[in-house]
Amino acid sequence: MARRQQKPKNPKPTEPKPVAPALPTDPVDALTGDQRNAYEYMRLVFESYGLGSLAPKILEFLVQGYDSSVIALQLQDTQEYKTRFAGNEIRKQQGLPVLDPATYLATEVAYKQAMSYYELPVGFYDDPSDFANFIGKNTSPDEIGARAQAAYEKSKNADPATRQALKDLYGLSDGDITAFFLDSAKAGALFEKQSRAIDIGAAARRSGLTNDVTRAEDLAGFGVTADQAQQGYQTIAEALPAAQKLAALDAVDFGQADLENDLFKSDANVSKKRKKLASNERARFSGASGVSRGSLSSSGDGSY
Repeated sequence: MARRQQKPKNPKPTEPKPVAPALPTDPVDALTGDQRNAYEYMRLVFESYGLGSLAPKILEFLVQGYDSSVIALQLQDTQEYKTRFAGNEIRKQQGLPVLDPATYLATEVAYKQAMSYYELPVGFYDDPSDFANFIGKNTSPDEIGARAQAAYEKSKNADPATRQALKDLYGLSDGDITAFFLDSAKAGALFEKQSRAIDIGAAARRSGLTNDVTRAEDLAGFGVTADQAQQGYQTIAEALPAAQKLAALDAVDFGQADLENDLFKSDANVSKKRKKLASNERARFSGASGVSRGSLSSSGDGSY
């Protein structure tokens, strides 16, 4: 006889487990209403200073129970704040009163406006670090504007060869050239060697010659001065046509770079090569040609 199947008993309903309240994933959510309002206000203010990175510190101070005025003072002691308002740190050293943030920022804007008329390139005196020294030394925007105007006029009235060298060697625009005269160290990082290279490039162009930035900087690094370049390129310009003519007759390569190396660097190999060209000319014409005895003939000391 088949066994009667029993109906399964209804399972006892399980009671839901209590759910723990969710912890705030954003620390800001843990703030009270007043604290959150203070946080948002101070965060926006310091972002306008370029100090959005201080938001975590604002939050930390609020959680610790500090009020807004105390937090503002605490933030002024941070390295970020001191770097952003570096001009105030210089003013302290000079015994000058510090500027409040609003005045400091307005002064920066005034500096920018004072120089905006002179086509200065982007990146030149348009960053907070650029103005720190001006503010620190209490230099007025009017004075900075006067300096920019003087640099602009100097660039427009500069020796054409110097202007051309600045453009050819470093690709400077008219605004760049104004920047160079305003602050040559800052404009394109033209330090001592590069400044001498410009003098050398200008000397070549005054003599109707050219050179590239590699050559100009090479001679500058070798110690060639502006006066030496001016005198030397005049000599080279006079000697070059004859040198090229004789080199063509002998089917050898000899040009401006060789004369530069001979004159500015006293290169023995080039001097020997130049003397050989002159000797070959004398052999061809039995010393009758005035070309070799003029610009190419030389004494044993290598002078022209």
